[in-house]
Amino acid sequence: MGVRKYFESSETPGKKLTVDEYYSWMFDNSVPGLKEEAASQGLTPIQYMRRYGAFEIDGEQYDLHERELSNEEFDGGGIDPVTNVIRNASSQPVGVHIEGLSLVGFSTPSRKLEFYSATMKEWGWPEYTLPAYVKSHVHVDELKPEEGEFALIPTFRVPTLIHTRSGNAKWLYEIAHNNPVWMNPIDARKLDSDTGDLVKLHTDIGYFVNRLWVTEGIKPGVVACSHHMGRWRMEKDSGG
Repeated sequence: MGVRKYFESSETPGKKLTVDEYYSWMFDNSVPGLKEEAASQGLTPIQYMRRYGAFEIDGEQYDLHERELSNEEFDGGGIDPVTNVIRNASSQPVGVHIEGLSLVGFSTPSRKLEFYSATMKEWGWPEYTLPAYVKSHVHVDELKPEEGEFALIPTFRVPTLIHTRSGNAKWLYEIAHNNPVWMNPIDARKLDSDTGDLVKLHTDIGYFVNRLWVTEGIKPGVVACSHHMGRWRMEKDSGG
């Protein structure tokens, strides 16, 4: 599909890009001021982020696309009379001319918000070059509710925890205290079930048993259970 080059390690060609290498590049090259602050403490940027977990960028960081281009950024370039894209002396797009102003714009080829994706066309998917609704494999038309099929939300989580990163924060766990399966009353009545009942959910990779919470807070035909409270499986490739 042409994506291999984007996931290959630049440090060890032929091998997959590692998470450490990915974040190291990002912290080294795209967080203004981080490299200098880390160096002042004898750390690399990724070591700094591992120690502190956050870094405050100086100055106003809103509406950056409306900032006017400097002479250095313009670099003796010109304005395309058709697209209004501003290119520097190296023909690289650096801004856009709008209503008499030379602005930085967005980090796109046109320096504007783009709906059309040339990348999707280049990769052989011209039907996805514009945003559109794509019916998924769990669309209501694909499910069989008469056989007890539901759409299980895979990204559902309670708002008191941050994925698995706050797993050791006992007080945060105590706020939620339990992790039931959410179900709409319409579906619960069909199954003759109520809050507190045990339910067994089967998926393509296994099953789990949990307490039910009947609530109007979820749509009929859909069930949910937080994916970041406790352990799902003891072993990576085994178990229900």
